[in-house]
Amino acid sequence: MPEDVMASLNTLSKSELTRRVADIATLEGEFLLRSGEISHRYFDKYRFEGDPLILKPLALAMSSLLPTDTEIIAGLELGRNTLGYSNFP
Repeated sequence: MPEDVMASLNTLSKSELTRRVADIATLEGEFLLRSGEISHRYFDKYRFEGDPLILKPLALAMSSLLPTDTEIIAGLELGRNTLGYSNFP
């Protein structure tokens, strides 16, 4: 992917990021929920958790919520998807 596209993804506004996550993860149809209820809309978190193009801007947006003196973050691993990660030299 071209660097200019990656840069634009990393500078998404909160509302743009929210819209992209919703666009990726919201499914329309008829879904039988565990409760036995039928829903016509379903939010599948794995659809955005597995998309590296949305994870980086999401992580950057979430990092602004951390206290400035934060030294370590622990991330949950959900199957094959890691929500918290870091690149160490």
